[in-house]
Amino acid sequence: MNNYLGTLLSIFVSLVIAAAFIQIHVVNQIKQEMRELQADAVKKIEAEGNLDPVNAQPLLLSYLEDEIATKNFRLDINKLQIKVRRTEGISDGALTYNDEFTCTLTYEKPNLVSFFQSNRDFVYTMHGTMEPLPYDANP
Repeated sequence: MNNYLGTLLSIFVSLVIAAAFIQIHVVNQIKQEMRELQADAVKKIEAEGNLDPVNAQPLLLSYLEDEIATKNFRLDINKLQIKVRRTEGISDGALTYNDEFTCTLTYEKPNLVSFFQSNRDFVYTMHGTMEPLPYDANP
């Protein structure tokens, strides 16, 4: 009887270790893809020009959906939340020339990871500055 229990226990432990390595790989892949999407989102906002932070979310959702499909990422666009907030600048509400903004992407963690951690989402925040207007840029 002891040999059966020992065998079952060793099989169980080896499966748990393999599952943990797979989960670590998945989490690292999600983090890397989110960092890349974060940089792409900030670049898109910077290059867009005069833009309200409220209008930035639908623009970014469609842009990031295309990016996920083009780059064959494993991320689900439905689990992605985007917030764009103007931090400071010369205009009142819109993001215009030299305004600074914060872009925050939030993505749900896999179930096993969120079970062992207190926070349930990956949160990536990046600051950006609107690019000069086209007639200000050098060719």
